[in-house]
Amino acid sequence: MIWELKLSNLMILIGIRATLLTRHIVKVNWHKLCLIYELQDRLKSAGKTDVKAYACHPGSSNTNLINTSGGGITKFIFNLMKKTSMVQSAELGAYPQLMCATEEKLDENGFYGPTGKRNWTGPVGAHHIEPHAKDKVISKRLWEVSEKETGLEWNI
Repeated sequence: MIWELKLSNLMILIGIRATLLTRHIVKVNWHKLCLIYELQDRLKSAGKTDVKAYACHPGSSNTNLINTSGGGITKFIFNLMKKTSMVQSAELGAYPQLMCATEEKLDENGFYGPTGKRNWTGPVGAHHIEPHAKDKVISKRLWEVSEKETGLEWNI
């Protein structure tokens, strides 16, 4: 199966295996997780024990990100959501990143963010990670294609 992945403004075509749930493809930014886990592997292979890479997300946080990068419908819906409990403060959205930066002995193989309804808000904790996000073949290929298409090489 060929998927089109977005990596910032980069469009990548890559062959992947997908998890299918009730005949619908689960859409998650799992490719970002693949790159983080690939970075972890490359750091370990290079013997870089003083650098850590963690996967985390802010959930649904009240920042200006949607207003500066979202489309009209997305902006409208998010502005409605901000009036409900489906969106948390920007400060609470920073907690997962702060936890990953400061917590001792945090599992690098984890994925951290809000644990409330739909993982949009709530206390920070570990999340379930779909197996394809940790697929070594996909992660390595995504890394290589990303380097090739951007013209940047990360010599770790």
